[in-house]
Amino acid sequence: MLGRLPRLKDTQSLFSLGTLDIAPNEDTVAFTDKIAHATSGSFQISTDGFKAYQDAVVMSLGAQKVHFAQLIKIYHSNPMDETRYSPAECTGARKEAIWGNPDMDKVGTSRIERHNLSVRMETRRFTRLTNAFSKKWEKHQAALALLSGLL
Repeated sequence: MLGRLPRLKDTQSLFSLGTLDIAPNEDTVAFTDKIAHATSGSFQISTDGFKAYQDAVVMSLGAQKVHFAQLIKIYHSNPMDETRYSPAECTGARKEAIWGNPDMDKVGTSRIERHNLSVRMETRRFTRLTNAFSKKWEKHQAALALLSGLL
């Protein structure tokens, strides 16, 4: 999980390395706790439709009067065109207000998605099916820390 925030108290970027379990897990809560520690005041946060963010953001940031919404993409896969690594086609998206009073016109994930693409393109350790992909957790974490300037 990688986050870029427009106004931080003491860091330039945040990252947390963890699993993407469906339930709100320790890794997701640890990431949102880092956001809570690095920010102050009221602000709006948008995430993708990852279900674990719903509880984690409210638990970590709800007291800060955060306004939280999710952009949930709708995918459709055609079994006729499907190959082993072919992604499903995005056929639409819907916005859902989760907590507070978010400005629905500002809900989006394009900035962080673009940032994540840049990270994957600049650092091949984050791209599956390449010979540079980090298989060891420690190497993956070190590469992420170097990239974020936190090591």
